[in-house]
Amino acid sequence: MNMVNKKHLQELIYNFENQQIADKIEMNNAFNVVVEKIKPFNILKSTLLDINNLPGLKNNLLDTTLGVAAGFLTKKVVLGKAQNPVKEMIGTLVQIGVTSLLSKHSNGLKSIGTIIFNGLFKKRTPTPDQEIKPISNEK
Repeated sequence: MNMVNKKHLQELIYNFENQQIADKIEMNNAFNVVVEKIKPFNILKSTLLDINNLPGLKNNLLDTTLGVAAGFLTKKVVLGKAQNPVKEMIGTLVQIGVTSLLSKHSNGLKSIGTIIFNGLFKKRTPTPDQEIKPISNEK
């Protein structure tokens, strides 16, 4: 074997070894990315981000949640802690009805909730005709 071929083979071996090291580093990085993506917290996070990017799904989820919460609250208000199985069944039927009604017609519930929220928490400023007048001591 002549010297040129030996030098060329050593250079090829060196290049292949460097390529093998680079491939191993790239494979480890890809593996770490996959491990991060399949962690439960990251799966949940990406799912919630996907839900957040779908406005129709987000509105439907909100409507359903409001309906279920209102149905549950209605059952608790109407029955309290009912011990009677018949009353419990009636309460469950009322809950299902309210949940169904409100999840289908949630825009009305949202507007009523907004009105109540604004009525309770909106800062009121007096209008010019409602100015506060000092109390006078004259009779």
